[in-house]
Amino acid sequence: MIQLVYAYCPHGNHFGITVNGKGRLPWAHCPKDLENFKNVTQGTSLLMGAKTWQSLPGVLPGRPHIVLCNPDKPVPILEGRVMLHTPEMVLDPSHLIDFLEHHKDSDAIISVIGGISLLETALPYASKVFQTRISSIHPMKSDVKLPETLDKLENFKLVEHKISMDDIHTIAFNEFERKL
Repeated sequence: MIQLVYAYCPHGNHFGITVNGKGRLPWAHCPKDLENFKNVTQGTSLLMGAKTWQSLPGVLPGRPHIVLCNPDKPVPILEGRVMLHTPEMVLDPSHLIDFLEHHKDSDAIISVIGGISLLETALPYASKVFQTRISSIHPMKSDVKLPETLDKLENFKLVEHKISMDDIHTIAFNEFERKL
């Protein structure tokens, strides 16, 4: 099964931001979002682009990482991070559609976590979408916007909606399933 897992700021559809060449989120540290991400992705395989991989603080335990990366460019390895270059961890973009097609009806769960173009490509193959909307009292402007297809999710129905708050965030955790 393919599931998409992403968060964004609904005011302006801010998805990501680049500061000094490093990918960041357009809101302050949000522990409730991180806890939800862990709960939703624990025990699944994470599929991500190379920039998303670079933005992680390290390997996330309990979740194999699959990095979409051109074969002529090595998977970026950041200081203090170890990544084995095995076929099940690096995916050539030319094989992405076959990979998604193969896994869309599989019992194994693939969590697609970004970037934007990978989320858009995977959307037609997804059975579920975990979409988190984070409103912050100190939002940052973003150079990456969430496309309307990932905001509206027209072929999906909302099956669960929870609201949570902390000192600086209002968080909506939305779970969608593909309409039959």
